Parts: sequence; C-alpha cells; structure tokens
Amino acid sequence: MLLIPALLCACTRQVSTISGGTPRASKSQQSTIESPDQNANGQVQSNTQTENGAGPASHGNYETQQKDGAELRQGRYVPGIPGGKLLAVTVTSDPKTFNAWAADDSFSLELCNLLFRGLADIDHSTGDVIPDMAAEISCDPDKLSYRTRLRRGLRWSDGTEINAEDVAFTWNKIVARGYGNPALREAAIVDGKLPVCTVEDELTNKFITAKPFVSFKRVLATLKIAPKHAMESTINRNDGRSRFKELWAADKDTSQIVTSGPFTLSAFLPGQKVELARSSNFYMIDRNGCRLPYLDKISYTIVPTPGAVVLAFDNKEADLAQIRPRDESWLATQQEKQNFKLFNLGPASTSFFLVFNMNRRTSPKSHKPFVDPVRSAWFNDTNFRQAVNHAIDRELIVRDFFKKAGSCSFACEPVNSPFYNHALKPFPQNLKLSETLLARSGFVKRHDGRLYDSSGNRVRFTLSFVKASKLYDLCAHTIAGDLKQLGIGVELQYLEAAQVQEIANGLGAKNWEAQLFSVTSDPLDPNSSSNLFRSNGRLHIFDQRDPDLRGNIVVEDARPWELRLDHIYDEAAGEFDRNKRKSLYYEAQKLVYDEAPYIYLVAPNVIVAARNTLKNYTPTPLSQASLGLHNVEEIYIDQGKISLNKNSQDSTSSGKSTSDKTSPFNASPDNTGSSSTNPGKTNPVNGVPGNVGADRAKSGSSNSSKTNPVNGVPVNVSPDRAGSGKTIPSKAGPNKASTSNTNPSKPDSNKASSDNTTPGHAIPDNTNQSSTNPDNTNPGETPPDKTNPDKSVTDKTSPDNDSQDESNPDQMDPQENRQPR
Repeated sequence: MLLIPALLCACTRQVSTISGGTPRASKSQQSTIESPDQNANGQVQSNTQTENGAGPASHGNYETQQKDGAELRQGRYVPGIPGGKLLAVTVTSDPKTFNAWAADDSFSLELCNLLFRGLADIDHSTGDVIPDMAAEISCDPDKLSYRTRLRRGLRWSDGTEINAEDVAFTWNKIVARGYGNPALREAAIVDGKLPVCTVEDELTNKFITAKPFVSFKRVLATLKIAPKHAMESTINRNDGRSRFKELWAADKDTSQIVTSGPFTLSAFLPGQKVELARSSNFYMIDRNGCRLPYLDKISYTIVPTPGAVVLAFDNKEADLAQIRPRDESWLATQQEKQNFKLFNLGPASTSFFLVFNMNRRTSPKSHKPFVDPVRSAWFNDTNFRQAVNHAIDRELIVRDFFKKAGSCSFACEPVNSPFYNHALKPFPQNLKLSETLLARSGFVKRHDGRLYDSSGNRVRFTLSFVKASKLYDLCAHTIAGDLKQLGIGVELQYLEAAQVQEIANGLGAKNWEAQLFSVTSDPLDPNSSSNLFRSNGRLHIFDQRDPDLRGNIVVEDARPWELRLDHIYDEAAGEFDRNKRKSLYYEAQKLVYDEAPYIYLVAPNVIVAARNTLKNYTPTPLSQASLGLHNVEEIYIDQGKISLNKNSQDSTSSGKSTSDKTSPFNASPDNTGSSSTNPGKTNPVNGVPGNVGADRAKSGSSNSSKTNPVNGVPVNVSPDRAGSGKTIPSKAGPNKASTSNTNPSKPDSNKASSDNTTPGHAIPDNTNQSSTNPDNTNPGETPPDKTNPDKSVTDKTSPDNDSQDESNPDQMDPQENRQPR
C-alpha cells in the first residue's frame, strides 16, 4: 500500500455496501430511472451480493481460444465495433512516470494499468482473483507452493516473446531487491520473509511462501510483469537503483517503453494531455475472433479546475469524467439532453484521517526527542486522542462540502469491504464527552478559555497538511475551529506534496506533531493495509521506526495493543477460513477504534459521468480508480450515435485545455455577477443563473437566488463560524515555516467558488497541483480567527477555492498513498 493524503464510511452485511455503478437521476427523473436501495443512513446500495461482497454478479468467465498456436483470452461482453477515440477529462497534475514498478502517484498508476498487465487480475464485479497473462494458477495442498503458467504466444509491444524469465526477473530483481515502489515488496512479505520464485520451464514459474499466505494470489494480481530485455541492463549498472527510478519517467525519454497491456504510449504533452494508442500485440479477442481492444486511442485531457471538467463535458468535449459530489444534482438534470449518465460508485475506498505523532524516541543524530516530551505525552494519551475524535464535526463537512454525497468515517476498513465491522457505531460531534475525557487525564480549561495539562502547560499543536487539496484545507480549518471550543490551540501548516510523501515513506523529518493523511488499499483484503498497523511497517505513520543497516525494522518499544495488532495480522495472513479471518479483522478494527491512533474523518462518493455512446461500459465500486474502465479492452464507441463535435475532438487532441474558454465554470468570483440569465438554470459552480451552453461567456444580470448553489448557504449571510487560525506555508519542512497567516472560514461561509487547482486521480488521488485563491471572503468582511485567541488574521488561501476535486480521494491530494493495482 502506498501513502498520500485521502478518505472512508459504514453499512450492512446482507447487501453490497455501495452501488454497483447505478445511474443517478434528479428528483424529477427518479420515477423513470431504476434507483438502488438505501439503508437507514441513506447510503446507496446494490440489490445483489457476491461472496466477496463486491457488488453485482460477474459477466461470466473469460475463456481461452487457440489461434495460430497462441492461447488468447476471449472477452465476455457483447462484441463491439473497432475504432474510435475515447476522450477523458481529468483534473490532475502530470503523471510522474510510465514505469509501473516505480509509480506511486494515482495518475501514473492509472495509466500504467492500461500499459502493463500481470499474471492475475481482479474481477471488478465479484472481487475474485482470476488469471490474466497466466493461463493457469494453482496451489499445492500444502498451501505453500504456487505454480503459474503463462499463455502461449504472449508478446511485448516490440514483438519480443514474454516468458517465465520475465516473471522471475520481475520478482527476484525488482520486487525482492526493493527497486522502485517499496509497497510492492511489503505487500508480499509473510512471516518476515518474501516468497521465492523459480523458473520450471519456458512458461512456468513456481512460488514458495514461508507459511500459508491467504493473500498471495491477490499479491500476484497487483504485480505487473516487467520486460527483462528492456530493463535488465539498467538494473545491472552500478547506479542501477537511481537509474531504475528514472527509467521511463515522464520527464525523460519515453520513446522506448515496452508494454504488455492493451495500449502503448502515443503522446504526452505536459500540462495538456496523455494519449494512448492501441497495441497490436495484445492477447485478447472478442467472441467473433476480433482482436482487442476495440478503441484506437484513449486521450486524457488535463484541465486545471473541477469547473473545467463540467465545462468540457457540457461542451461535449469528453466521453468520461469524474465529477465533484457538489455538481451531481445539477448534472443529473442534463443527462437526457446531453446524452450521458451519472454513475455513483459509492464511498471512496480510501481512508482519510488525522494522525498524531506518537514517536517517543530520540534522534540518533541530535540525541534529542523527535517530538517535544510535553506534547508527546498528550499524543500518547488515549483520552486526549478520543477527545479530539469526538470533537470533530464530520457531518458539517459531508453536508456542506459534499452536499450530502459522502459519508462520515469512523473505522479503519472502508465500508465497501466485506470485512467491515458493523458493530463499530458512528457517533456525532460531542464536545461534552470530549471535555469529560480530557478531565480524566487532568486537563483543565481555565477562565481565559484555554486548555492546560496537569502540569500547567497550555495545550496547542501544529497540524500539517498538503496545500494543494481543498478538502484537506477545509478539514484542517474545521478541526481547528472545533478544537478551539475545547480550548485547544491549533496552528496550521502547509506542506508540499513531496514532503508528505517522504514522511509517509519514513524518509522525512520525524518531528511533525499532527497531520492529515489518506491511504488507498484493497477493500477486499485487509492485509493490503497491514503495513499501516504493524509496528514494523514502513507506513506505521503514528510511530515510525527506522530500519537497521539490513533494511529490517526491529521493534523494542511497542505498546501492548500494537503487539496485539501485530499478532492479529500475522495470524490472519495464514488463516484460510473466511469466518475466522473475519473475526480477526473485526478485532483489529475494534482495537483501532478504541485506541484511535488514526482518527478517521469523511469519504466522498465517487461519481462518474459517461457518455451514452460508450458501449460495454459497466462501472463497479471496485473500478473507482479507473473511472469504470476495468474492461477497457471491450469498451467501444457507438459510431452512429457519437455526439462529440469535430471541433471538440480537434481541440482536445491538440492538447488545448478546455479551461481556456471563458465560462462561469472557471470564472473568478469577481466575474460572476454579469451573465445573461436563463430562468431555471443555475451555474453549479458559482451559483449564477444562465444558459449553460454556447452563451456561457455572455453577460447579464446577477444572481437573484437567495441560496448559493455551491455551498447551500443564503447569500450575504456571514459564516457562522471560522475554522482556524494561523496558517504557515512551509517549503523547508514541518518545523521550518514562514510567517504567512491565513484564516479561511468553514464551507458554510458565503463565497463564490473559484476553481483554481487540481485534484489527484486514481484517478482518484492523484497528485494535485498547488494553487491559492486569495481573499475569498465577502467584500469588506474578514472572518474572525476562532482558533488563535491571540490574534486575528487574514485568509490568503480560502478553503472554498476549488483547488481540489473532493469527489476523489485520489483527487484529494498530490501524494495519495496507493496500493499498486
């Protein structure tokens, strides 16, 4: 599992926890469009349930067909029409690399999933592990030995045959030696050891695990096979490790990329687009024997703002896009007119949390504590952490930021996991309970309104988060405002994405105090996130320990409940009885729920807009990261019903950003007051009435509506509470901050939203671009500082700036930590 800032939620067992790609409709349409069931919490659910709890039933099994001596994988969808280009629009930063084994940002991973394949794959309807490049995967009765046999006739995009030596090279050189993304190696370790891979013949490999490992097939499903002939010379160099990271990096030479997937890299224009072209050597055919994929090209247009996504889709310049929850209600009214559907893929499969640094050790270099001992004592106090946990108003974030298209989070497993422990009850904000918990540990709130510990130290700490994420910004200010009511002072500090990623990987400074993070993992396999909870895990964020000279992490000061978590994850990894494994993971969730080393916050729903001209498009909750393109080989475009106009395709293929057009969707607040009105239509981004079409740029009367459609707050009503106090942008590190102060208000303040940055993608997580939106408050109004009782400051980076697409955790932050898929 990889780390970067992102999200999560809760449900019932007898039905699937999230909608399996169910089309969304406006209230007026709900009588004619099939609507999914909802539970008592209003969460969308599917009516069907597979054994894995993943969602709707499978479309059948993939069959193998012999053709010219090759074993080809036959598709399982209705045969389609070859040709055409799929146009996707995304708010993200550029991919960092096209090297699938070094990728750790969401957009790079998403693209690499289209360029490379592995021995196995996940059926995104059922959640089952199924063979992919392998024709067969078997396990011996001892549950220690696995054999994989590649399909005959597999070839790399350059025509070279794919064989067992490629598999052994991938495992023994790239994974075992820790090249590229270390998450690949950590996911495969069981009982402290990595499985051994040998070559039995030209197509067959044997893997031996140290002990029975129930998740091993899922490990194979996350691992892409690497081309030995194209990579070995790089790895064998003296500087091979650094060279490997640069191999096929987005800012290096990408002309020699060798792929095994359905597409190859065709073009990359930084800041504009990434285009993939059909591979002629891909090993799939349809039922009629036609070579797949059908699509000639897939083009991702990179736009700077979430509003530009809506604009591009409205202008018919895109077939596919992820949209923000706040835009869903307006777009639902446009589905029939604009020939598309909205699909709600349910709560994001990402854990988004607040974490305190509980490190109690000293730096081996300075011999000083990593964390100030006074504050470390607070952070290591369960009553203190639970007081913070119960003080946070999650419901406000879901209501005002997600427009209810999201949910509150309380547990370490996502609710779309069949292992989710439904006995862990959600809870509302309860400041009285927080005060009681603090009092138990000797904290006292004095007459000055500030909280002090039993030794008379004023309670305050620094909360760090990635600047580029609007959701992180808003949550940080919300938390600061809530804790101020308890007398706790919170100083906010911006970090660059690279800083957070270093901290997540255990390479950065360990003197931070509190941070917002997000982690994406496999909802069907809790073991995928074990390195977040194991005391010797590199992603054990709340108390990271340094490895020794051999790269091993030896733990000598684990807390009793940490030791119990270690034992649970070790035992569960070797437990093949599903009910027993579920009981173990239930216990682990209960420990994390009670001890609160991670304080889980909220999860947005993942909502995708897809043009009706896309055929065989069947998104599922498990295909969130690919925007539903899990069966991209069999997706085709209905050429007779194409609604994209030629000018749109020309502008998109040329790399021109759709945000270049003047529109209220990406206009600044100062430009939203004069637009030609069109009764009944309201701009979902800035609340200005007007025709949402060709006349976007015209001017006319201002918004007479009494409610801002962006945040649902009456116009000209000042915010009822400001979220936070002093904000410290940082370029040097967590404790090397400048003195720029900001004071953004909470999402219910009256602000016209201005789309200024990018979200991450996994689309979801991807990496977001950093951007600010100066002084988005009401004219002449400066929100009071409700976090810092010492001074009032001016907001220079309002959380109402649409710098980040909150609909996707991956779109939440520049460095969402992700499990390789």
